[in-house]
Parts: sequence; structure tokens; C-alpha cells
Amino acid sequence: MSDNPFKFNKNKPVVIPVGGDFPPSGFIGAWTAAVMTTFMTEVDLKEEMGITTFDAMRALGASGYRRYYWHDHDAAKEAGAALKQEYGPGSVWVFECSTDTVLNFAKAETSQSFGSQITYDGCRIATLRSRKYRHELHMIALPAAVQAYARMMGWDIPEFNAIKELTSQDTVFTDAFQTRMIGDPDNPDEYEKSELWQYRQALWAALGEENPQAYQMIKEEHRRKTKYDTTSEQLNEALGVLHFSWDDPVYLRLVPVPDPRVDAVYNKDDETKRLSIPCVADIFKSKEQAETAAKADRDRMSGGGGETTTTTSSSTDANHPPYPETWGFSDEYKKEWRMIVERLKKEGLRPMVIGRLKNLSENDLQNEIAATVSDVEAWWDRV
Repeated sequence: MSDNPFKFNKNKPVVIPVGGDFPPSGFIGAWTAAVMTTFMTEVDLKEEMGITTFDAMRALGASGYRRYYWHDHDAAKEAGAALKQEYGPGSVWVFECSTDTVLNFAKAETSQSFGSQITYDGCRIATLRSRKYRHELHMIALPAAVQAYARMMGWDIPEFNAIKELTSQDTVFTDAFQTRMIGDPDNPDEYEKSELWQYRQALWAALGEENPQAYQMIKEEHRRKTKYDTTSEQLNEALGVLHFSWDDPVYLRLVPVPDPRVDAVYNKDDETKRLSIPCVADIFKSKEQAETAAKADRDRMSGGGGETTTTTSSSTDANHPPYPETWGFSDEYKKEWRMIVERLKKEGLRPMVIGRLKNLSENDLQNEIAATVSDVEAWWDRV
């Protein structure tokens, strides 16, 4: 029996359709996950239809839309039909975490801004035939989870950090970058030439699977055989993180990764706010391992000296202004940050950067750089 921390609910595996720079810290916490069926509606299903189901409890926009999730796909279809949904229910990979289990917040009070639960559902379960959305699962979220599982198990796999590539502060989301990462948007059937697909192929091969398109588990009696079935025992084990819901929370690092599509933005007039895909970056066999990784995160964010509460400037480089301790920059990142600022100043991009920071929520600012906009403006002007 494999030595892994997952307790899968194998009574009802999910049927996945086959159709025709600076490392981000993410959230280290006790997460559960499941492929679920979802749609949005203005109707309160419990009050008006007597339907009891999982509700993410969030209203979207002034119209009061709510997003609902079902473990049972057929039940979701029935509810959607009853409500005459214009867009049918879709499947997404949902990750949930109780905020009080997150171990790597730079400050304890940060958790208060998230409420009692963190939910990510930005990974659509699409087939490989889906030209627009196949990359979310097949080229980003699933390879990341398989890679994290393999590392946890100590399996020999090739090294490639797609999460770091996609979250780099230097990344510019252009057609060229999209083509390199997930394929040419003008020739979407050539996705196999992309960098992320090539890594998936190498990762699958390292696990004993020669068919890079495989994402179904080894065939069992309850379903028909498909050309997407894996024949690899190792890949089959790792695919369990997708095909089964998790009965108990597992400590892992979840990182929201920007969608590499050029047009994957919330608002076409503001390209800085991009849609994201939740990715499993690390899986820990125990809470103790997770706590060790979380402590390293906190030390890195506080410059190696633990959490700080002072707002005075004490870290100084020769010929450069000091860094506020609340920024939590390590020595390595101070150099990178200064180089980025100097380059952007030469390019006349200060207004754009400050404008972007002003568009971030206070919570995002605290998580990303532990600073206020005025902190950044004051420091920037002294470089």
C-alpha cells in the first residue's frame, strides 16, 4: 500500500469527460478537493425550490447571483433544467480550506480578511478537444498536482516549475507568451508543441506512461475503456487526486496561477486583474512537514528574522534607501526588487505600477509585499 496521506472516497469516482521569479507562497493549509458541477443563478435554491446543496455563499455583482456546487452531476442538471438555465451546468475542480488552518500568513490578522473559508474553483474540467479551456486542467492544474504528488512520494521526475514561470513578476501576457506556454491561439490544434504540454509528456513518461494524453485511471469494470486510460501504476495513483473527492483535509500548498491566455482578464479595460487557476504546488504527508514549509515562508517574508511588527526602516543597502521591515524582503529579493524598480523607472512606467497597486485590495497588498501604496510610492521616489 502506498504511503500517502489521502483518504479517497472510492465509492463514487468522478467520471472525467473524454469527449470526442520569486516563488509564490500561496496558501499552506488543510485542503479538501473534489470535481463538482456548478452554475450561477439568482434563485435561492433552498428557499424557493427546497434544494439543499453546497453553496459557496458568495453573491456576484449587484444582481445577486449565487454560485452553487453539486457532487451529483445529474442532480445539478435537473436543477438547471428546472430553472431553465441558458448555460448548462459545468464541472470544475473545487478546493476548500478553513482559514484557521492556513499556516503561512505573514501576519496572524491577515486571516480575518478571508472569512472562515477559502474556496477556489477556477479550473474547468474540459476535454482535450476544448480549444479554449483544455489548458486549465490538462496543461496546468493536473500536471502541477501530479508533479506535487510525485515529489511527495519521492519518485524520480524531471524538474520544471511552471507555477514560477506563470507567476513571475516579469511575465508579460502576450500572444507570444501564450503560444509558448499553451499553443498558438490561431492554430489551437497544435497545442502539443507548447512548453507546458512538452513538460506534461516528459512527466508522464517519467512515471511510465508513454501516452501524454492519458488522464483516465486504469480501467475498472464500471466504465468503458477509452484511449485516454493510463497503463502506468504510478500515474494512476497520482490521478486519484482528481478522480476522487478527498474525505479528509490534506496539508498542501495551493497557488492561484494566472491564466496564460491573453484575454483571460476580469475586465478588458484592466489587464492587471487576471483570471487564475488553482494549482497544487506542494503536498505534505503531515502537518509537521507543512509547518516547517510555512515557517520557511514566514522567515523569507520577514527577511529571515521571523515576523516583525515595526514599521520603521532598518534594512539598508549602500547608496540606496532602506527597506521598511514590514515589507519582509529577504536580501536576495531586495536586489531583485531594486532592479525591477530601476528598470521600470527608466521605461517611464511608474504611474502604471502605482496605479496597479492602488487597484489591489488591502488584503492583496499585505499578502504580496506587506506594504501600503504610500510605502511603495515613498520608497520608489528615493531610488
